[in-house]
Amino acid sequence: TDAHVGWIQRHPTNGCIYLASNSKIHAATVDAQGVPSLTGSNAEALGNPAHFEITKDGKWVLCANYSASTLAVVPILADGSVGPATDSKMHVVKLNPELKDRQEVCHPHQVRLDPSGAWALACDLGASKVWVYAFDSVRGALAGAANSKRHL
Repeated sequence: TDAHVGWIQRHPTNGCIYLASNSKIHAATVDAQGVPSLTGSNAEALGNPAHFEITKDGKWVLCANYSASTLAVVPILADGSVGPATDSKMHVVKLNPELKDRQEVCHPHQVRLDPSGAWALACDLGASKVWVYAFDSVRGALAGAANSKRHL
């Protein structure tokens, strides 16, 4: 794997663990002795995944990609491996000039789903905001402000 692992989460049902590295999401199994073995990786350059969350149904990984300024949705396949992203949203805003020494671009740092699983919330260090997306768990798609629901 890449040298740096920034986040690890266990799948709710399939026994796999998922790891975020410098540029990929990796799937692994753990044997009876506790030794992990990689079963597959998402080969796309996700851009330094800082955090991800697996949906309650175990079908999707929502990933906050720090360097790429994106939030991505990655499918978990039947064998536990991960597929190519089904959706990705790039974060672009006019940044506060008073913070230019720290915030040169958007940096999504965490993504969480609300308890219903219908809304994805992404904290963005660079933009100093929380992005809110409607999450379509059938298609693995995110809907932003221009085309999402109007009421919570």
